[in-house]
Amino acid sequence: MDYTLDGRKYAVSASGNTITVDGKVHTMEVLSSTHSGVEFLLNNTYHTVRYVDEKGGKFELEVDGVPLILARETGLDDIVYKNTGGAGAALTESALLSQIPGKVVSVAVAPGDTVSEGETVCVLESMKMQVSVKARSSGSVRSVRAKAGANIAKGDVIAEIE
Repeated sequence: MDYTLDGRKYAVSASGNTITVDGKVHTMEVLSSTHSGVEFLLNNTYHTVRYVDEKGGKFELEVDGVPLILARETGLDDIVYKNTGGAGAALTESALLSQIPGKVVSVAVAPGDTVSEGETVCVLESMKMQVSVKARSSGSVRSVRAKAGANIAKGDVIAEIE
């Protein structure tokens, strides 16, 4: 699984009593684990993690008393962007389509607004994860069909950008 911490991406995997972070293997022993946190030894050094909050794939933690935000990197933003015509896809239609079913969390544009390629048009929540749907090209927003709070299906038109 990939994570982002303080703007830096990390690849993490676990097996038995070892955890691998960016290719470096560490020994780990969990001493106790509850709904509020975990105590563990990492390379024979004692650490505590207290869970503060979790929202949209971002975890607010306190590690040894230091507040941190850990973000799970799913790659969904990149997949949605690519499949809605971003990153050089050759779509000639002005419709920005949803590539996943979900609930519209927020809409960042209105008819008449000008958007740049890659700018967030709306945010969808699917499987407890929030995904930004981004404009595949720069232009003027002709219409917005997504409404905050509404459920949309895969293939539904989110907005039209010309």
